[in-house]
Amino acid sequence: MISCISLRACKSSGLLTIPAQVSDKPRPPPLPPSHQPPPWRVRVPKYERPSSMSGLRRVLRLITRYPDPGLSRNQSHRHNLILGMTSRAMSSAVESAAMSVSANTRFVAVPGGQVLTKIWSPQQPKHDLTSKSSPVSPPPVVLLHDSLGCVETWKDFPQKLSERLGRTVVAYDRLGFGQSSPRHSRPSIHFVKEEATVYLPRILDQLKIEQCALLGHSVGGGMAISAAAHLRHRVTAIITEAAQTFVEDRTVQGLKRAQELFQDPNQIKRLEKYHGDKARWVLDAWIGVWLSPEFADWSLLHELPLVQCPTLAIHGDQDEFGSNAFPESIIRLSAGPSQSLLIPDCKHVPHREKPDIVLDEVARFLKYVGVSQL
Repeated sequence: MISCISLRACKSSGLLTIPAQVSDKPRPPPLPPSHQPPPWRVRVPKYERPSSMSGLRRVLRLITRYPDPGLSRNQSHRHNLILGMTSRAMSSAVESAAMSVSANTRFVAVPGGQVLTKIWSPQQPKHDLTSKSSPVSPPPVVLLHDSLGCVETWKDFPQKLSERLGRTVVAYDRLGFGQSSPRHSRPSIHFVKEEATVYLPRILDQLKIEQCALLGHSVGGGMAISAAAHLRHRVTAIITEAAQTFVEDRTVQGLKRAQELFQDPNQIKRLEKYHGDKARWVLDAWIGVWLSPEFADWSLLHELPLVQCPTLAIHGDQDEFGSNAFPESIIRLSAGPSQSLLIPDCKHVPHREKPDIVLDEVARFLKYVGVSQL
């Protein structure tokens, strides 16, 4: 009986090691050198491009072709079956970990100026290695940044997300942010809905994106909700991360603490790193709007019942700008299937504080709704 057969990638040597099965049967005499099977330890070229998976296929083919001579015929058959199941899992894991992703930027026109977009595209979409047909590319994931954010503040999250999902990821600087054109007047109190219904559709049109999933952080999550409510035919799923759905006391207190923090000139310099001379406008567009009396009654509670696509609401249990009431309202009021994820010991930026959890849960959710190729 075979108790265990495992594949283990040796990081230090670049080798695949498969432990041979110990058998009570006497082994046959050794074969002549010209007929010797390949050794159990097979070297995989360290820098071979993993996207084609040719190296892994070759290794698994050699292992299956030359089973352990100490195994009986039935044992060898079971050995190959287990190897087949293990190799498929190994192939998926290696391909996911090593998928090559390219990135390019492009400016697109929107009302009032131009916005910077950045697109991360996998070189080869994930698909079954045995399939001869070309895979169908799933809808891209479009990222919507927070109140002080831009493309660059996502750091390496978009690339990791593209690698993890095997699909295109798009991020853009909203007008007035990052490298996009400046704005000179403060956004209106309806800026969340305006972004979802005016600017986002224009960007999707110019990038020739018919449908997409949306992942929004903080106020970007609110924009994702509004877009799902008003662009039902274009939004296949939404993921909200630390999103606000109304203005609660914790939100106001967090904003006031931030307002005091940005009295320090060094904090403004940090903003200038990402927004240049637009930094003070960006700060006012956040704190000035959110603390204005006119914005106190802002809410997404009337739009949530219009959301029919699948929804995942991610929230940190220590979020300084919003309580658990936000994800609970999303789950309770949205019309489509919805899930919530409350991450322990996490504040307002889960994708930076707990990136592995966020990546895993987003991948699981998109697989669940049937729009990811894993």
